[in-house]
Amino acid sequence: MSKLLTTFAPALDVAAIHPTFGHIAAWNRLNEPLWPMNRHLWSRYVVDAFGIQLLTTEHLDKANDLSAWQVSKVTADRWLVRAPDLSPWFDVPDALSVRRHQFPAPDRADRGG
Repeated sequence: MSKLLTTFAPALDVAAIHPTFGHIAAWNRLNEPLWPMNRHLWSRYVVDAFGIQLLTTEHLDKANDLSAWQVSKVTADRWLVRAPDLSPWFDVPDALSVRRHQFPAPDRADRGG
């Protein structure tokens, strides 16, 4: 999936990899109605933290401490940002945890890493 983000980076304002299941919608803030209705904000604001994200320079300028994260320039004004340990972001215990916003653990998303 990271390869797709880097391949299409010039055409993306923001992108993220998030676990989901075929029989359950991927519920996260990207699914909230206000996000698709405000396309003009995508290159400047991120609605949630993800273990792997494609961000712009403006996103990075607003970010908290990313010193522990892997930040790689992909193309002009596009950066691939990866958590130092991806297990807490992708080792999903079950589909219900994703649906109930319990995965990743809310405190992990709040503090990053």
